[in-house]
Amino acid sequence: MSYMRKSLIFLPCFFAFQYLSGQTSGCAITEAEIDSLNRAFLNVTEDGKQTMVEYDSLKSTFIFTSLKNAVLLKTYKLIVTDIHPEGVFPIEQGGKVYIKIISRCAGNVFIETYHGNGILRSGSTGKIIIGGYSLYNRKQVDLICSIIGSIVAGCASSKVPDKRGRIPLPVTKN
Repeated sequence: MSYMRKSLIFLPCFFAFQYLSGQTSGCAITEAEIDSLNRAFLNVTEDGKQTMVEYDSLKSTFIFTSLKNAVLLKTYKLIVTDIHPEGVFPIEQGGKVYIKIISRCAGNVFIETYHGNGILRSGSTGKIIIGGYSLYNRKQVDLICSIIGSIVAGCASSKVPDKRGRIPLPVTKN
């Protein structure tokens, strides 16, 4: 393959990558924020239930993993910019406290995966409900909600403007 042909194939892919990488959020989440979130979740661990948080910086995605007695139950994947800035709050139901996270556009943008009996079931949803903690842990749940809310608010304020509407059109003669 000639040099010219290779460059004709490579350059459009390179520019497409550059264009799409410019679409990512300018959200800088530090390792300390994720560690504080994991410590807060560790403080509400009860009855063998545990929740861990990871952050994929390439995809700007939170990954919440719910375990019970070291067995994987559920995994939630949430793109940070899809979380509503005021959509992280505790709810009380049946003597338990849950953390509810809703999407920005009320669409099914979060991925929820169930792991059970060797069967993996996955689907999209517009809200995530984590927990089932006792009312005794209400202050810790409030702390978790405030940490996630501050991260989301910081990312919403530093969001890079969408460039998709600014593709120049070729000049045509009338």
